[in-house]
Amino acid sequence: MSSSPTADPATIMARIAVWVIAFGFFFFMTSYALNRRDQIASYTTPKPESIATAVASPGFPPGGMPPQRVPSKPPPSEDLKFETPAEWKQTAGNQFSLKAFEVVDGSEKVDITVSLTGGELIANMNRWRGQVGLPEFKQEELAEALKPREVNGMSAMFIEMHSPESAPTKKSILGVLVPDGDRTWFIKLIGSTKLAEQERQRFEEFAKSLSW
Repeated sequence: MSSSPTADPATIMARIAVWVIAFGFFFFMTSYALNRRDQIASYTTPKPESIATAVASPGFPPGGMPPQRVPSKPPPSEDLKFETPAEWKQTAGNQFSLKAFEVVDGSEKVDITVSLTGGELIANMNRWRGQVGLPEFKQEELAEALKPREVNGMSAMFIEMHSPESAPTKKSILGVLVPDGDRTWFIKLIGSTKLAEQERQRFEEFAKSLSW
């Protein structure tokens, strides 16, 4: 009875090498497949509302807010110079006013403010009209209502508005408007019609004294 031939060492080493290569290739492919699955699982698509916001706000920066206009120069503070009538009392004003004053005579009162802001002139003037109970201006009516003035060596415009005769309380606005780059200076007196007429000359002199 003959025994089976024994493989020589070179054949054994070749078989071991083949198994090592095959095992290594299998391990590499398995690791690659698992890694790809993790990458696909971690990918997320944008939320629908994010897409809707971008479409609804074309050209807007992140956050959906429209771009803001850059003013021609920063608003003045202590650089604003003027001559205040002795009869006027300085007040805190509001968040829009750079300077504010008031005149009180018994039950009559007017407030005077100086502010610097943007926006369409007719929109601002129609807001003033509403404050004294008047209907909105048409463009040609506004042009007729503006009277030429000069402030700080610049072309300015004077305007006045008075409550209708039927109004129970008579209220007036005197205003001087000075276009300055992309903004406008608004020098405004508002309050009792009687006191507004009394302060008219002082108001115009105050506006002329302004410089910045």
